[in-house]
Amino acid sequence: MMKDKVFADICYDYGWRKKEKIKFWNIEREIEINAVAYIGENITEIQRKEYEWLKNNLDLISEACLARISEYILKNYSSYDIEFKDIPKLISPIEILFERDEKVIGILFNCNFDRENGIGVKIKDRKIDMIGYQNMVI
Repeated sequence: MMKDKVFADICYDYGWRKKEKIKFWNIEREIEINAVAYIGENITEIQRKEYEWLKNNLDLISEACLARISEYILKNYSSYDIEFKDIPKLISPIEILFERDEKVIGILFNCNFDRENGIGVKIKDRKIDMIGYQNMVI
C-alpha cells in the first residue's frame, strides 16, 4: 500500500490498483482503478494527469461512452434488439486502466449479452479512439 498524491491509497497488484465508487451513467458503481505498471515501477505523471482529467470530466466521458457504445451495439449486436435506454442496465463499467507513458485510458465493461468478450472503450489523447471487445483495449 502507498499513498499517491493524486490516486490516494493504492496497492500494487500487477499494476497500481484500488476500488473506487464512481457515478457512471447516473449509477454509482464500484470500479477498479488500474495505473498500469510492472513490479518496481511507480505511477507516472501522465497517469496522474489522465486520472485527474477523467475525474473532472466524468459526466461528459460517461455520456460520450454511452453514445459510442450504442452505435457499436447497433452495428455489432443488432439481432439482440437492445434499446438505448436499456444499455446502462445491460452494461456496467468494471475497470478503468491508465497506460504508463501515453495519454491512453481504457474502460472495460461487462455486458449481459456478451459475457465472454465484454466491451472496451479506448480513449487516446482525450478522445474516444476505439470501441470493441475488452481485449482490444488492454
